[in-house]
Amino acid sequence: MRRLSSGMMIASVLGCLAMAGGAQASTLTGSINLNDGTDSLQIGDAMVSTISCSFKGSSCSSNIGEMLAVTSSPGGYAGVEIVGANGGTLLTNTSNAVEDLTLSFEVQSAPGNISGIGLAVGGGTGTATVSETVIDYNSGSALANISGQGLNSATTLTLNSADNNIYITKDIAVSPGSSLLSVTQYFYDVPGPTNTVPEPATIGLFCLGLGALFIARRTRAA
Repeated sequence: MRRLSSGMMIASVLGCLAMAGGAQASTLTGSINLNDGTDSLQIGDAMVSTISCSFKGSSCSSNIGEMLAVTSSPGGYAGVEIVGANGGTLLTNTSNAVEDLTLSFEVQSAPGNISGIGLAVGGGTGTATVSETVIDYNSGSALANISGQGLNSATTLTLNSADNNIYITKDIAVSPGSSLLSVTQYFYDVPGPTNTVPEPATIGLFCLGLGALFIARRTRAA
């Protein structure tokens, strides 16, 4: 019986260590196509919906890009990343004129309020800018606006007053011969998805405790 118990303990320790090595936190909670105005995207305590997208004055095609749900860290601020289809480059301009992608969407936070939004314009080549306005979804009153954020820029836009239901409109412009990888936005004071996967460090501590228990039992038996 003692040998069986020891064997089970060893197997538990080895299995625990294997689980610690394979566990990793995940912040991606979903995605939605930019031309899909009917579906919604849950990001922690926030909901993104009512997506409207136009490219060069026409409706966006099914492969223009997608919106990914991300957080700044596990359990951190809710956010979205706007990228090209399948995570690729959002826009590459091979024409002789500026190409514009206009994107609007509603963000509803429950139960908290949105006090500010963080805007980060991803990498690329040449010249690309993002301008945006934020309004109260119910009243239509302007809350904030920002313009001219270029490649590799990041800024925080504080709203005039905290709001739990906003509507954001983005004007993304890419100059001829230029490209834009992504646009990322976080919604401050809105908790992101809770990380339900145990962190590797936490699992490692549990494994150490289990191993110590095994050694103590072997010492006492001797």
